[in-house]
Amino acid sequence: MMANVSVIISAHDRKKYVMNAIKSVLDQSVGRDKIEIILVKNFSDVALDNFCEKNKIKNVLFFGPTLGEKMARGIMESSSEIICFLDDDDMFEPNKVENVLKAFNEDDIVYYHNGVRIIDEDGRIVEKNYTGRMRVNVRLNDARSIKMARKLNGDWYMSCISVRRDFAVSMIDTLKSLPASFDKLMYYSALASKGVLIVDNAPLTRYRLHSSLTTVIGDQDHFLKRKLIFFNKSADTAKYLLNKYGDPKTSSPYRLFYLHELMMLSALGSVNKLSYRETLNALQDIFHYGNRADLIWLILSLFSKVSGKMTSTIVYRYMMNYFLL
Repeated sequence: MMANVSVIISAHDRKKYVMNAIKSVLDQSVGRDKIEIILVKNFSDVALDNFCEKNKIKNVLFFGPTLGEKMARGIMESSSEIICFLDDDDMFEPNKVENVLKAFNEDDIVYYHNGVRIIDEDGRIVEKNYTGRMRVNVRLNDARSIKMARKLNGDWYMSCISVRRDFAVSMIDTLKSLPASFDKLMYYSALASKGVLIVDNAPLTRYRLHSSLTTVIGDQDHFLKRKLIFFNKSADTAKYLLNKYGDPKTSSPYRLFYLHELMMLSALGSVNKLSYRETLNALQDIFHYGNRADLIWLILSLFSKVSGKMTSTIVYRYMMNYFLL
């Protein structure tokens, strides 16, 4: 019998947490026969490989350098109608798949995003940020729903994202070709489809903060350099989405995403700053589709024109306080 859900676990070099990720999928409240597990990794490990064989996990050795290529390979290996993604250092709550199956009962749902619990290196919960269930059905022609989805971080983090198979297959070539921000790519591409997106803050994913995260390695200069590289790549993804689905001259969630990445680059110390026209466009898009956090990044990007060093230091300290809870 075909499984209802395929869970694609991507691992690059890192072995430390992957067994925890797999076991969190094996321990789901629904039957094992409903879940297909696909592990896409770039390394061999005898104990892990034997465990996969024993537990009927599809174990794919693949050396593509980007997460997008690993996701694409996992999609190609999958067979279920619904696909969930899981990074090797994260975990699912026991009722994750059960909730995903319920969400996709409606035929027009193409994308489901859930909330997180933040855990430390040892799996202990370090931030209980769940204050009550909030759920929104998102459509491209409904600006209010897009604003709410942005407030709930509905475009953030692959371990929170589940999609319908037809949509995932349509994204394979794009996932292979773009460099970064695959969570945003999936969200905004789903938004452009004729289906409905569900953004649900129920904490069904355990998001692990740990010292080996590439986002927190190094001193301030090294950190900012890595972030500038990432957001330059992310801006490429945003520009692709804007050109495909939006119009640089028209307010849209796609233009806001692109301008947001430019704001981040400015605040982090990029020599390229927002132009007067881009600033006005950002204000317009934030009003229609954004939130207070977007406005703060716009203010920081403008302040960086006066004192770039101070602004980048503020950004560094804020991000380090978040990642090193």
